Amino acid sequence: MKLGRLVRVAAACATLSATAGIMALTQGTASASYGLGTIYQVEISANVNNLSTFGGTTNGSGGGLWFWAALTPSAPSATSGTVDYQESDCVHNFAVPNGDSHNSGTTTYTESQGLLTIKSVSTGLGPQQISVPDTYGHYNAGQVNLGASLTALLTNIQAQVAP
Repeated sequence: MKLGRLVRVAAACATLSATAGIMALTQGTASASYGLGTIYQVEISANVNNLSTFGGTTNGSGGGLWFWAALTPSAPSATSGTVDYQESDCVHNFAVPNGDSHNSGTTTYTESQGLLTIKSVSTGLGPQQISVPDTYGHYNAGQVNLGASLTALLTNIQAQVAP
C-alpha cells in the first residue's frame, strides 16, 4: 500500500473514531414527554384469578388487565389534576362480560396520604377507582387497589409509578 493511501485511510479512521466519541459523549439519557407538567406515569398489569371462584369455568385462557396513565397536576404544587389513560382488559369463560374491552379517556386524580387515586376509570366491569402509592417505584398486589370488582377478580397485580 502506498504511503499516501495509508495516510488517507488512517485519517478517515481517526475522523470516524472522533465522531463516534463525540456522539457518545453528547448523547443524553433516554426520556419521554407525556405532556407539559406530567409528573407521574402509572402502568399496571394483572391476570385473572381462577374463574371457578367467581362462577366461571376453568377451561379457557382467563384474561387480564393492562393500564397506562399520565398524571398532570392542575398547578405546580397541586395534589390533584388530570389523567389521560389507556386501559384494556379481557375475560374469558366468565358469566358477564365475556371478551375483550379497550377504554381510553381523561379523568381526574387526587394525591393524599401517600396514595394517588385515579377516579372513574372505564373498564369492562364498569367504572373503577384505582389507587397506587405516590412514590416512584414498582409495586405488587397488596399495594395497588383496582376497585372492588377488579381487585377480587385479578391476581399477580404489578404496578410501576414512574416520572
